[in-house]
Amino acid sequence: MRIVVAEDLYLLRDGMVRLIEAYGHHVVATATTGPETLDALLTWRPDVSVVDVRMPPAQTDEGLRAALASSFLQFLYGHCTMHWEGIEFRSSYHWKFDEW
Repeated sequence: MRIVVAEDLYLLRDGMVRLIEAYGHHVVATATTGPETLDALLTWRPDVSVVDVRMPPAQTDEGLRAALASSFLQFLYGHCTMHWEGIEFRSSYHWKFDEW
């Protein structure tokens, strides 16, 4: 399976690449910004892509916008951790694209 991994944090990106390749899949490209992600998705046309939602340059939704613009988004997963008055809140979410 051909996979694109888009993540701005080096250690997380490298760990995902190693894990994916350990299971016999081929990472055809990695990206660290939203524009790089869109370019990689359009150039390589992967079977699967693992895309961070918040990516440089603005750290808002560049990864999500790249995935939507490339028409490869079938499933979205995210995790959010926030702190408020010393309390940690965690949430995870996922959607199938046809549920939006």
